[in-house]
Amino acid sequence: MITSKITIMTNLNRMATPACPECGKPMRRRHSGKGDLRGCSAYPDCRDTRDIPQPA
Repeated sequence: MITSKITIMTNLNRMATPACPECGKPMRRRHSGKGDLRGCSAYPDCRDTRDIPQPA
């Protein structure tokens, strides 16, 4: 039963993670001094980043 819960959570995380527009690999949430952003999981081969909009 535990394995199926882990599988479900992993699949949900993959669905919620956007793909990098440059290389197609998953983007990861990162923290920087300027705020939160999404960075490509293929770093350093792909250096694409996207800002995460802050709530108003």
